[in-house]
Amino acid sequence: MIDTATAAHSERLDQATAWFVRLRADDISVQERAEFARWLARDADNAAAFDRMTILWSELGTALGAREPVHPASAVHRRRWWPAVALAAAAGVAAVLLLPRQAAETLELRTPVGGFRQVELADGSDLTLNTDTALHVELSAHARRVTIAHGEAFFRVTPDAARPFTASCGEAAVTVLGTAFAVDCRAGGMRVVVEHGLVRFGERGAGGTTRLLHAGESARYADGDGIEDVVPANLETELAWQQRKLVFEDAPLAELIDELQRHMQPALRITDTQTAAIRVSGVFGTDDPRLTLAALERSLGITVSGPEDGPLLISRAAD
Repeated sequence: MIDTATAAHSERLDQATAWFVRLRADDISVQERAEFARWLARDADNAAAFDRMTILWSELGTALGAREPVHPASAVHRRRWWPAVALAAAAGVAAVLLLPRQAAETLELRTPVGGFRQVELADGSDLTLNTDTALHVELSAHARRVTIAHGEAFFRVTPDAARPFTASCGEAAVTVLGTAFAVDCRAGGMRVVVEHGLVRFGERGAGGTTRLLHAGESARYADGDGIEDVVPANLETELAWQQRKLVFEDAPLAELIDELQRHMQPALRITDTQTAAIRVSGVFGTDDPRLTLAALERSLGITVSGPEDGPLLISRAAD
């Protein structure tokens, strides 16, 4: 019996391979580029397959080889020839052009405590910066690089196999070709959550230890200790900050207060361990943390007291 899932996966890889080769042909037309864009957008698995193949080819080296254009239609049911095509494609990976070249761009992007910012880059990629975030963007004809000083950001990257997109923080870096992922750069390390597509994550620099992360997976790199295990990600919870929300399920109040502290200036202090251990569940807004604190007062039976400029003291309400 033929495994239909495996067959579909193989066919998708064949199509991704053929597209990679065709896109580097001198005679590729505008219509074919548009057809590729439609194929890429049609299914998230198509984009993941294209990322996977491109990463594979980039690892095969840059030895010179023949460049024979192949039309995607000829790829179907011809699995036997794809390794040879992959080697030929790897030989000229730097010549692939998916999108028209953009002018060089350098940006310094920041958000203050409580801030939130969305930015579209010249290559069409979208960046969302969470509270207290600082990063540097550099787009050139050959690469797209983001260096994160601190904070949290989400990247929706426009595919361009000739210009890999790299986001780095401390000792770690994540490299993609066209996908969507979030980065949290705090506490001596870098954490990545992949919404869709495929990324390579791990030690920064040539020869460093890295792992492939797929859609719905996350991993953390701790400076000095290396990359930790790849684990499933709860995308609804971990990416809720893009809607300026925090999602908690049966978590201690101390964790929620720590997150709220990231979004407001007055210091928040829980006065006792019993209050800190109160269990909380729900969706909490970060656009106005004081309203969230007021809602917690009403629902949990706690009090928030102190001067306007802090510190704000959180404790159990008196009986």
